[in-house]
Amino acid sequence: MLTYQLLTKIILLIIAFAILNTLFVIMLMRIRVRFRLHPKASRKTYHIFIFTAAWFIQTFFGFYALAIFASIILLMAFDMLFIKKDKSLMLSMSATATHFFGKTTKHITVPFFMTALGGILTNIFFALYAPIGYLVAGWGDAAGSIMGQKFGKHFYSIKLFGKYKVKKTIEGSMAVYIFSVLAIMIGLHFLGITFLTAFLVAIFFGLVITLVEAISPLHSDNLTIQLITALLLWIAFR
Repeated sequence: MLTYQLLTKIILLIIAFAILNTLFVIMLMRIRVRFRLHPKASRKTYHIFIFTAAWFIQTFFGFYALAIFASIILLMAFDMLFIKKDKSLMLSMSATATHFFGKTTKHITVPFFMTALGGILTNIFFALYAPIGYLVAGWGDAAGSIMGQKFGKHFYSIKLFGKYKVKKTIEGSMAVYIFSVLAIMIGLHFLGITFLTAFLVAIFFGLVITLVEAISPLHSDNLTIQLITALLLWIAFR
């Protein structure tokens, strides 16, 4: 039953999450402009923030608090679709003068909705392990992208469906593996799993997740990493 106290808490959560998210985006926008950073740096920092916040909120406050937070984030996706491109906070944070807004919109909105779809599916089928899926997708994917772009020197390609080639770097994939292992261990720790068990599970599943990230088509890894992580953990601990 919806009581006055519960309604008040929901409204306060909406306001708090909206303010937090907006301030974080504005901060990233100012940092990107001030230090002339590549748009990917601010996008991936926001990526880490969103997934880590989602893990924290669902782990400590429950699914309904996460649903409120996710609603605020999705509103920003609609902001990118329906508000004039030069007035969109998220696009201002991510775009540069050399980027066409249409292309930039695709590179932001598609991952947003893939992320939302991954969150919905993991909570339907593997709810207990869904938060760990957020953490792995947030840390592993972002680390791989940043390290691959900054330090990647050894390239490899994976041919999918006969035509589509995914181009990756060994350095980026190593970063995906390391941060995926770390994310799984932290997530399992808060589920009460012992350190040794969490470590053994993480070092093995990290390899699978790294492979999944490597073969995922463009923009789909926010979905595939969440699903595969939660599925593997569900199989291991059911």
